[in-house]
Amino acid sequence: MPFFLAGREHEQEVLVRMMGELRRGKAPAHDAAIQGPRGVGKTALLNWAKREGMKTAIRGARDIRAVLLPAFALKTLPKLFRATLGKNVVTGSTRAVETGAGLGLGATHMGGKRVTTATYDGMDEAEWVEALVQSCQNKPLMLLVDEAHTLDLEVGTALLNASQAVRDEAPFMLVLAGTPLLARHLGRMDSSFWSRLDEGDMPVGLLRRLAAMDAIRKPLDTGGVQVDRDALDDIVDDAGCYPYFLQMWGRHALRTLDDDETRLTLAHVERARPVVQQLRNRYYAERWREIVKLQVPQAAAALAGVCSDGARSITRDMAIDSLTEGLALDSARMSADDALENLRLLGYVAEGDSDGSIAAGIPSLMAYVRRRAAASVQS
Repeated sequence: MPFFLAGREHEQEVLVRMMGELRRGKAPAHDAAIQGPRGVGKTALLNWAKREGMKTAIRGARDIRAVLLPAFALKTLPKLFRATLGKNVVTGSTRAVETGAGLGLGATHMGGKRVTTATYDGMDEAEWVEALVQSCQNKPLMLLVDEAHTLDLEVGTALLNASQAVRDEAPFMLVLAGTPLLARHLGRMDSSFWSRLDEGDMPVGLLRRLAAMDAIRKPLDTGGVQVDRDALDDIVDDAGCYPYFLQMWGRHALRTLDDDETRLTLAHVERARPVVQQLRNRYYAERWREIVKLQVPQAAAALAGVCSDGARSITRDMAIDSLTEGLALDSARMSADDALENLRLLGYVAEGDSDGSIAAGIPSLMAYVRRRAAASVQS
């Protein structure tokens, strides 16, 4: 289906404001962190931000260099240096002097010697920060890192500290995206600034119903396909407003259309259902294995029992009581509070609509967990 980012208007507004600072030659006051369970559209939001950043600036504003990379592409400091500076930068004890198309984009002179091939193995962090300041002064940089909860600790520490140092002197913007593990992982890094995010702290989760409907309807409209209301309702209900399942439904429902058809009906939805169910059950099985690995399947099932209608929030006390009951049947030796935190980090539960409340991360996954847990007890 054509790309459409539904239900993330707030996050888009924040990122556009931050990019606006870059285009004015200034750094945003803070970094940004997009946190949420798998499948809620974090990568889609990063892709949107990259496209937005790469748009040609209007008169009087500056173009942005937008770089989007997964964390595994930044496994070492030299790889981080290359990703942020480009292929044609060398620095050392003498500051690199911009020539030609500019630092990071063309050739440089180092100590009077023309250099066109970058070598980063011998660069230290101070030299990198100095070169990055100059590069960003030449052209603002927005660095977007996906799966940031898996960043190497040394690389992550260097990146967080560099962001603070560079933003003091040049237009640089750092956006990190990861699962709920991200905050804990960043907290292990030797940096005191990452948590000062203000509006840059952007938790994302399930879509609101109207946004979920738009996630299906608007891309189809763009492609010249109209969707019947009963078909749309069926898809949204079955997906539970979970972006990954909505994407799955849209892709496979669209494939059931003949070349000359421009209307998606309930009959098309029924034809797509077996494939969607198969893929979704595979996804459920992966999440179930993670819960079993934690040794809390019965606790997870008991928690699902009090979230029986899926979308509604429950109080933390209700969650703790249900987990305590379930843990008595599990082999894990952990408190109900620890079990709740571990299930939150898996995305099994999320913050509810009110302060301190708990809601299902993926409502339909809870029903699956209850069935698997019951079957395991019977066997």
